[in-house]
Amino acid sequence: MTGGRPPFGPAPTPAPQNYGGEYANEVLRIPTYPRSRTLDKREFGNGNSRVRFRVEGVNVRMVYNFFVDQIEDAGWARNRYEVEGQNRTWQGVYQRGIRLVRVKVQQEGNSDVYVLEVTFLQ
Repeated sequence: MTGGRPPFGPAPTPAPQNYGGEYANEVLRIPTYPRSRTLDKREFGNGNSRVRFRVEGVNVRMVYNFFVDQIEDAGWARNRYEVEGQNRTWQGVYQRGIRLVRVKVQQEGNSDVYVLEVTFLQ
């Protein structure tokens, strides 16, 4: 075919992988945890968010590491790191340029429910 338009438009740009079809934090574009079910999600000002979700067969360290991998892949570097409360809460502060963000993952008791809190500090 000469002089005509191709039969199909350009291929769409692939979206970042977001395992649950939504983001746990829209500003950082952190995907939800694989195979998790979101129970509650709140977005606050300045990109801060809190998402509560259920996922079976994992522990808080695995959940924290998943979210940290996403953040580090986006160019954020760890500034500080803490584990609290019998390994039920893991949190770290990450920096990119002059921006700081705290990422906190907490397990609710011995349940399969976890909470991810993202708080921009600067």
